[in-house]
Amino acid sequence: MADKTPEQSQGQKQDDTIDPIRLFTPAVQHIIEGVAYLGRVTETVKLSGHTFGLQTLRPEYHYAIAQVIQPYRNTIIADKIWRNAHVAAALTHVDGRSDFCDSIGPNIEDFVQGRLNFISNKDDGWYEPTIEYLWYQYQILELKATKAVEQLNFLSQQTSPQPAFLQDLEDILNESESLTGAMNTGIPPSLPSNES
Repeated sequence: MADKTPEQSQGQKQDDTIDPIRLFTPAVQHIIEGVAYLGRVTETVKLSGHTFGLQTLRPEYHYAIAQVIQPYRNTIIADKIWRNAHVAAALTHVDGRSDFCDSIGPNIEDFVQGRLNFISNKDDGWYEPTIEYLWYQYQILELKATKAVEQLNFLSQQTSPQPAFLQDLEDILNESESLTGAMNTGIPPSLPSNES
């Protein structure tokens, strides 16, 4: 039997490596892959027979939201407008339609303004409970993304990743299910603080 060439030995080493994403459960893999490869996490939320696609937002959307809500600063509804703008910008589809809302201009501020107008206009905008529910779902999605980044960072610092240390993200997924259950009962959930 012939000895292996260095290239064959290198190929053997590559075949024996573990894809760290596969250390996560299938539910967690979706979130980790979104954060690692796409830079975002998406989820479809069901409410009263409708589906809403939500995604985590890049910083540029947060900046655009700040510009769009400027006229409402220091008013009694500033917090609601801020919340509504985040929900509007985070939407990817409504009932499977990604063209649910026409853009009113070419830049990101116009995009956010158009989405905000769509969900909050006086004639056929959405009612408060729907927006509130989607806001909680969006917060949970952001929390999942944060935990996924923490876990990826942890994995990148390990010489030999141990699946036991990956439980944190599983816990947050389970916690998000209980938060969703609490929302369905009408009791607003409280999200854990990121501060230690």
